[in-house]
Amino acid sequence: MSKNIMFATSIAGRSNSRKTLPSLATFLLSACILMLYFNSSTFFLSPTAFHDERTAAALPPQAKCAPPPSPYDPTKVAFLAETRPLPHLPALFSHITNVIPPEWTFKFMGSPESIAHMRASALITRLEKIGKLSIIQLPSNYSLSSRETISQMFTDPVLYNTHLWPAESLLVFQPDSILCANAPVTLNNFLEWDWIGAPWSPQARWGGNGGLSLRKVSKILQVLAKDNRTIGDTGLEDWWLSSRMVRLEGAKMPNANISKTFSVESVWHDKPLGYHIGWLGVHHEQVSLISLTVYTKRLTVP
Repeated sequence: MSKNIMFATSIAGRSNSRKTLPSLATFLLSACILMLYFNSSTFFLSPTAFHDERTAAALPPQAKCAPPPSPYDPTKVAFLAETRPLPHLPALFSHITNVIPPEWTFKFMGSPESIAHMRASALITRLEKIGKLSIIQLPSNYSLSSRETISQMFTDPVLYNTHLWPAESLLVFQPDSILCANAPVTLNNFLEWDWIGAPWSPQARWGGNGGLSLRKVSKILQVLAKDNRTIGDTGLEDWWLSSRMVRLEGAKMPNANISKTFSVESVWHDKPLGYHIGWLGVHHEQVSLISLTVYTKRLTVP
């Protein structure tokens, strides 16, 4: 009888031992999981978990994402200088920024009054913010009070090497000029030329009127490296520069028939890229009507 009791007790002990072992294993596994969870941020995610400090210091820095490329080409600049706070200036910029190819940038050089007038427009401040437009104050050594002082400015190498740098293709436009949204060509169609503007007369061999003109800065600097315009020269800046540029070796100057497709002033063309009234223009009535239509029907500037 006693042997049977001892045998039964032994069997029961072995059974309880088998039940205890799985419970212990479960406890140990749970403890390991908790340790891993609470230490993951300091062990598994730490760079020094597998490397000492010297090894971590020797690791290359993490690569930074490069900023997206600019959509604008700083070598293509449309430039207007004006010290008067003319009411239509923001509207003019609004129109031309939507007409010329989108990679072009703009520079406005003016007085504190004209700059304040420009910046009062929400559109102008947006153009500045996105880098489409740069506004700079007219340097004290420049003046726009007369055609002579304007000519002095445009024949000064500092204008191109400092204030307009790094422009190579330079569109010069004035407040009395306009570009046509429905023109059959764009500004980029004329980039091959060293200088193009409206012909001065039906007898002109090339067009060079500066009020609305596309100029190649490198060619201008070549001219200015060889010659200096004297103060009071009877030749204003556009004639003075273009008449010397045409004599440069390898110069590319369009004839008058091509020039009038770019701009109209005193020689008419039905579908030019733009118009300039100018003080020598003979089509003031037509150009003024075109400009009035543009400003009253197409433009709304906040």
